[in-house]
Amino acid sequence: MDQSAKHGRKGVCAACAAAALLLCSTALPAQQPAPHVYKIGFVNAERVLRDSQASQQMETSLSADFQSREREIAAGPALEIEKRGAALAQELNLRRDAEMRQFIARTGRIVKRIAEAEKFDLVLYEATYANARIDLTDKVIREIDAGR
Repeated sequence: MDQSAKHGRKGVCAACAAAALLLCSTALPAQQPAPHVYKIGFVNAERVLRDSQASQQMETSLSADFQSREREIAAGPALEIEKRGAALAQELNLRRDAEMRQFIARTGRIVKRIAEAEKFDLVLYEATYANARIDLTDKVIREIDAGR
């Protein structure tokens, strides 16, 4: 074999190797880390307050307590009705606020427990739009009504 034939074969082999290397490097794109998928939930606080039996019982209980006192005031002397009625209304508002704070705190604990158990990254209470797939409201209402 002469010298020029040897160089020709080496050149062809080198070109083939370079082409194979180039082909392999472009055929497999660089591996990128998978994007993190966030799990988001939504709770309609207005519906929890309106639809849960616990909140309805709270309201019924407050009304029953204060209706009997309203009757007592109405049966009293006319000069004291307005003064005692205003004091009763103020007391009712204070009690309702205290009961509502307890209900909201309990609801928050339940939402947190559900979110942690089901590995949610974020749970919202207000949204312009929330798909039913991420709505946790019914689950929260069931937990509240079960007394958990």
